[in-house]
Amino acid sequence: MSMQGRRVGILATVVVVIGAAVGVGIAVSSNSAKPKAYVPLTDGSMVADKYANPANKATALAYGPATAPHTLTIFEDFRCPFCRALETGSASVYKAYAAKGTLRVLFHPVTLIDTKDNGSGSLQSGNAAACAAQAGKFDEYHDVLFANQPDETTDGYSSTATLIALAKQVPGLDTPAFESCVNAGTYKGLVQQNWSDFNALQLQGTPTLMLDGKALTLPDNFWKASKDGASLAGSDPAVLRQVFQAAGLPAL
Repeated sequence: MSMQGRRVGILATVVVVIGAAVGVGIAVSSNSAKPKAYVPLTDGSMVADKYANPANKATALAYGPATAPHTLTIFEDFRCPFCRALETGSASVYKAYAAKGTLRVLFHPVTLIDTKDNGSGSLQSGNAAACAAQAGKFDEYHDVLFANQPDETTDGYSSTATLIALAKQVPGLDTPAFESCVNAGTYKGLVQQNWSDFNALQLQGTPTLMLDGKALTLPDNFWKASKDGASLAGSDPAVLRQVFQAAGLPAL
């Protein structure tokens, strides 16, 4: 089966709805339960995202300077193959904008695939990412989670032992405090709030990207197929730069 066929057959292409963004992922319709209260971070790593939650609840994990004139909102799932393709192939683009002070990225881990497959890896890994943010290691651990993403069907991130072991790849993160945070599920409420926001916005796929609250469409040629065209191999940073510039960001 071609990559395009796989996208159509397994991962649904998402449409723009109520001013929200376009993403790629597994389409899921869910009436999620009321999320549990979350514990706010105190170091600025957890911030409000008015584009994702008009009530300004602090549900995003932040990367980049707070003074940046532009905000990139990303709804993602650490079990999502297309999220991995975006991050492993093209994260350098938004990181370059952040390094220049142009862009702040607000990440919203959600439980899209958990909901589809009755798993828990999306929730557990989202919680672990927030625990890493608490330790000041969010970006590094975020990259490690996607670089080591288990096969979507295995729900490998349901294991807190696996998530804790991956912290060994991030200098300074493998600590009793991080382990305790992961095991306790301290920030599961943050992930559940993000899932509630995702459904309130009527989004249907991950990754979903918004620049300053406006939809970004990732074209088909952004996604790179394997040589035989049967699987997803990554994403094209040159295409993402074009998408950003078309949306009003300056050239890098």
